[in-house]
Amino acid sequence: MNDLTTEELGRILNWYRLAELSFATLESDDEQLHERLSETYEEQIELDSLDMNDCGDACKL
Repeated sequence: MNDLTTEELGRILNWYRLAELSFATLESDDEQLHERLSETYEEQIELDSLDMNDCGDACKL
């Protein structure tokens, strides 16, 4: 499970973008890390949007 909040992940991604603009070239490992962080960020946004109290069809017993 991810211990970083959505806000924290967004801030890290912003730092990456700033570094990319400042340094122009980054290591390939940095690009892979950015992709993984971006995927995690998108997943976290999706999880945050879920209504955990909505049981859908499971409530119809």
